[in-house]
Amino acid sequence: MGGKRNWDYRYTWIRDASFTVYSFIRLGYTKEAGAFMNWIEGICRDIKRA
Repeated sequence: MGGKRNWDYRYTWIRDASFTVYSFIRLGYTKEAGAFMNWIEGICRDIKRA
């Protein structure tokens, strides 16, 4: 917040999300990849309930 770039990760494209997860895994950030996937899955569950 307050920096030059203020990314809003609430809005993401599925294609871009898959690239991000793949990149995390390839770079060895498996915990981060899992956490990101959990976040995506949670959003999908919330949408399904709405």
